Amino acid sequence: MWIQSDGYTVSIRTTNITLPMVRANAGFKVAEELTIGGRAAITYHDSDATDVSHDCILDVQIKGGSVEFNLNNPASNRRTGSTDTCEIGKSLAGKVVPLIPATA
Repeated sequence: MWIQSDGYTVSIRTTNITLPMVRANAGFKVAEELTIGGRAAITYHDSDATDVSHDCILDVQIKGGSVEFNLNNPASNRRTGSTDTCEIGKSLAGKVVPLIPATA
């Protein structure tokens, strides 16, 4: 987990949840399908969320699951509150994903 003082927080973890599982889950609403570091990725949020601009979940496909970036970035945060939360997630994933072995 990373916490930037007066900025966003992110937890990065591996999970056995695959991208098709996220797409099939009625509790999630997929916002964007993209490619990061040559791997399929999606951004999504809780289907019941009313204000999704400050939270973002981004999953990047790996063998047997995904790497999940779960971000929180309230507008009240002086350093990053005015920055799109999913753009922060995509930037972070763009730095982390190339470090994952191609066989993973």
